[in-house]
Amino acid sequence: MNIQATGILQWLIDSDDVPVLLLKGGGGSSKSYSVSQYIIDILCLQNTGLKIVVGRKYRPQLKITAQLSIQARLEELYQYGYRWYENKSDNYIKFRGNTIYFLQLEDVTKIQSVESHVVWLEEGTELDFQTFNHLFTRNRLKPKKRRNQTIITFNPIDIHNYIKTQIIDTNVIPHKIHHSTYLDNPFLNEESVKIYKMYEELDPHFYQIYTKGEWGVLTNIVYKNWDIVEKLPEKGDIYYGLDFGFINPCACVKVVENENDIYIQEVLYEKELTTPEIGARLENIKQVIYCDAAEPDRIEELKRLKLYVEPAHKGQGSVNAGIDLLRHKKLHITKDSPNVIKEFQGYPYRELKDGTVIEEPIKVNDHAMDAIRYAVTTRGRTSQPGIIMIDL
Repeated sequence: MNIQATGILQWLIDSDDVPVLLLKGGGGSSKSYSVSQYIIDILCLQNTGLKIVVGRKYRPQLKITAQLSIQARLEELYQYGYRWYENKSDNYIKFRGNTIYFLQLEDVTKIQSVESHVVWLEEGTELDFQTFNHLFTRNRLKPKKRRNQTIITFNPIDIHNYIKTQIIDTNVIPHKIHHSTYLDNPFLNEESVKIYKMYEELDPHFYQIYTKGEWGVLTNIVYKNWDIVEKLPEKGDIYYGLDFGFINPCACVKVVENENDIYIQEVLYEKELTTPEIGARLENIKQVIYCDAAEPDRIEELKRLKLYVEPAHKGQGSVNAGIDLLRHKKLHITKDSPNVIKEFQGYPYRELKDGTVIEEPIKVNDHAMDAIRYAVTTRGRTSQPGIIMIDL
């Protein structure tokens, strides 16, 4: 098998003598896939006995990003006769005498004994300097042919992040930076390319961070009244919200409401699902699912599949009214809801080029946001006997 290394992968190969590699870039620039290639095609195929740590703050996000990328690269090598061993209970892979451990990094005290040759921190801006430093200083097992490395992939969402202030600006830790954008990824689909181009007109901060891959600060975030919890409460008013999609993800959330507290859990977040496939994913739900009313045919089809679905309230001013309602609640997101958490972190009001902020959320990566709003606002209208709601 011949490995043709171009772009980010070639930069990684050329930087094998640098202790810390920072891959800074916008969305869709293939940072994660390139690092997975580097780990599998270069490190594991050319070395043996390496202990490699791949980590992200929360396990659900880790499984669908860096871990999935590593597994996908291994599956691509299957045609060439390569095999590997995967231990799902302890979450590691053995490949050609090397071991790749996938670690949740939410609590640094739980990884005190970790030592390694190579560390990859996916979405490193989610972490803090203490966690980075813990893994960096324990990345000290003596390799046979190469030096130890810590690799961090990230979107530069906050200029005040430790990566900028404590690694790059201080220049105490030897490091090297690679900058990439969606233009560096020739395999990016046309729909994603349109979105990254569209950011320039939508919002200058989004454009700065996710299109240009430059340091910025996401301002005017819609929801600041939320936190992350272990799990849903056992009691409460239970219902669901569903936002249809095909090119964009179809998003379904479970909501448990206890007076002023709204608990939210991701149930489904997946692209290219037909309506019967959505029905199969949600067939075990016994409570009402409030769906995007703009898709009456799909709602009717789900009803025929025996799901308890109802159209959500949508009317003039319903988006801002729904946001206002949710901003007056205490919102709690379960830690196993990676896409919901990501949307909450990057759901801002639109800012014009002249700096004017308008009360209009950016309609990008808002699929779970819509599903939540459909559910909570429609439930509020239907669960209060004797109260009549009037759209003005």
